[in-house]
Amino acid sequence: MKEVLEFFNLGSVGILIGGLLSAYFYFRSLTRALPRLSIEASHQLSFGRTISLPAGLNLTYEGHKIPHIASAVIRFWNGGNATLHGNLISNIDGLRIETVGGEFIYAKIHKETNPVNQCKVNLTDDGKTAFLSFDYLDANEGVCIGLLHTSSTAAPIFKGTIKGHPVENIELRVPKKQSIGKDTRRALKFVTTLLFVLGIAMVSLAFVPNEIIDKFNLWVSGITGVRADVLPTNQKYVNSFVGFLLIALGGLYAFTYVRRHPPSLDLEE
Repeated sequence: MKEVLEFFNLGSVGILIGGLLSAYFYFRSLTRALPRLSIEASHQLSFGRTISLPAGLNLTYEGHKIPHIASAVIRFWNGGNATLHGNLISNIDGLRIETVGGEFIYAKIHKETNPVNQCKVNLTDDGKTAFLSFDYLDANEGVCIGLLHTSSTAAPIFKGTIKGHPVENIELRVPKKQSIGKDTRRALKFVTTLLFVLGIAMVSLAFVPNEIIDKFNLWVSGITGVRADVLPTNQKYVNSFVGFLLIALGGLYAFTYVRRHPPSLDLEE
């Protein structure tokens, strides 16, 4: 217990913890709307590095041959804690989705958190642009849009201006296959939890009194026959460093693979 108190009495540790807590509560106290976007895209019906359709497979759309086809899922939501109003969308720079040198052959809302939001997706006559509109979005409300297009670039481009609220694209995935499934997500969640637990255990070990470590080594020595003086001792700084490293790795896993959009916009069943 003495070691714990000495650790937290260090000026640098107190300043660090105080600064982190101050920043956390400051950002939590802000009232603002945060339009956010995530994009998942891939070329379907293709293999390896090529984006072309397999030999012998021909697709046509309105009488025209399609050299390749790509699918995309775009999620748009309000990640803040204040209402995002649709009348803030610029009249001359509306929210829209475009392709690079291709056209949309399918654009439809697959999921929305609240029908009252009146989210709509409208394709232009040439099929090159899909416009998004909505009445309002409260916190964590949004829409999931499914797209099929003929561009050689899988990920479409999201453009537009919301007055006073820049759209933040927090995720862009362009895999050859769709995003990870539930089994893989469970495994990654287990790895993340294990890293956090091991990290906390290592940091906690740094505060265990040396007397307890010595008694434990004597107990191990009596069972194994190994001399107690050759068994590892409590190296506080090493244990703390390794512990924080494991916690950081767990945080990296969580940041990389955790679902970043609201669960209400998840298409995984």
